[in-house]
Amino acid sequence: MTVEYFEFYRGNLISGFDYFYGKKTAQTAFILGIDRQKHLTPLDLADPAVNFDSNQLATGLDKYKQFVRPVAFQWEGITNRLVELVGDWQPNYQGVVAETNEEWGLRIKYQDVVEMQRSWGLNQFPTNFDDFYQWLKTLTSGHL
Repeated sequence: MTVEYFEFYRGNLISGFDYFYGKKTAQTAFILGIDRQKHLTPLDLADPAVNFDSNQLATGLDKYKQFVRPVAFQWEGITNRLVELVGDWQPNYQGVVAETNEEWGLRIKYQDVVEMQRSWGLNQFPTNFDDFYQWLKTLTSGHL
């Protein structure tokens, strides 16, 4: 199955959220990572207007452009690794609610598949979560 796009977040309402995105379009593919200190509004990659293919960006996307990494030639390898890392993740990882919570979520949209793969958690994580998170940080910082 071909990945159309993915969205991942991690953080909490107090400290903010880190966001990681990847999307394949007709012309190219891109990834971007936005750390919680940037305080940018989350993107919705299901929206066709969220597209960094051209020099004419949709209104409001210019503030994200500095974080975009074009990955058209690497998209298949990136998404194969993504699926390999999260393929056995459960839909729900509900931990014990604490004074300070750590929330996270992942959505993967496959081409020609109606239902998205979704996983989310609160204070509980899959065993390879840290590896996945570090991989995303490395990937979106330009180290393919």
